[in-house]
Amino acid sequence: MQSDDADRYDDSTFWYDAFWRGRHLFVICPRFWGLVSLLADGAFHVDGTRPESVVRRTRGLYETMRLSGLPRGDRLAFTFGGATVTGAISDSDVDSKAFAGLNVAVTVSRDNRLEWIGDWARWHVRHHGLQAVLIFDNGSTATSIDAVRETLLRADVAHAAVSSVPLPYGPLLRAAEGRMSHAGQYLQTSLLNIARMRFLPRARAVLQCDVDELVRPGRDGIFDATVRSVLGLCVLSGSWRHPANGLQTRIRHREHVLASPDEPLCGGKYCVAPRGLLAGLSWSVHRLDSRYLSSRPRQQRWSFWHCSALRAQPKLPRGPLVCDPEAGAAFSAFPWSRPDPLDNSRP
Repeated sequence: MQSDDADRYDDSTFWYDAFWRGRHLFVICPRFWGLVSLLADGAFHVDGTRPESVVRRTRGLYETMRLSGLPRGDRLAFTFGGATVTGAISDSDVDSKAFAGLNVAVTVSRDNRLEWIGDWARWHVRHHGLQAVLIFDNGSTATSIDAVRETLLRADVAHAAVSSVPLPYGPLLRAAEGRMSHAGQYLQTSLLNIARMRFLPRARAVLQCDVDELVRPGRDGIFDATVRSVLGLCVLSGSWRHPANGLQTRIRHREHVLASPDEPLCGGKYCVAPRGLLAGLSWSVHRLDSRYLSSRPRQQRWSFWHCSALRAQPKLPRGPLVCDPEAGAAFSAFPWSRPDPLDNSRP
């Protein structure tokens, strides 16, 4: 990691979340890297009792620990030297109950406009049978958690949960061709697996896509297709769509009707059945974490439109633009929400 990116890595958070799941306590942490010795020299405890066993697993950009033999308290502590850090413990059995049996979308969001969030949810409700949404809010300042939740409920989502996570996202790294990329997606990857293990283990199917991404309509919905698939998985390829009128203010999904034939596909996304054959696999940003699974889009019939201007740094098109008649027809027929005059999030 370059020295000027070091401050983007979260080196002050010991663990992101701790929750009971059955009789075990699970702790989700950032990668420890060179701090592994701290675990051996310190000790976890709940109500003064140390665990009988600690099973640590490294999963790419995050780590999990399973602590066994602890009293079922509501605070986790770790003592190292003369210092002690503590944090609340949640209960997965309680948190997952509201999502049980539902079609869920999960994403990480920061300062997305309320109308974008509402349109994104309503699109997937109408075209794919979305029933619930779990959003991890990464320190938004232009919108409140309550406003986001209310927006989702007005979009006909049956259950909406918004969790505040104002932590560093991860280092912004420079790719070989000079572009800047969030290759260090420590927080997002960790949050997706907190969703997998704590909130959504009993969900019917889970779509992992962002607010600027719309899954294209199909003959049936993405959730039904996922549940019917042999593995309980649908992998989606993504293609960029650009607004017809440039980067105007109050831009919406519906303006993104232009495509560049020469533009490469963007990173894919997926929909997975948490109780299916792949239940034990880790979730990452663009695919399930397994060397045995390919996310090559040519193997899939599902895809999504990635709206280029609904981003903090809009993506400029590569090459000439042509009208996409499919996107144009789908967007013209969709009942988009009217702009909320009280929405004071970014223009």
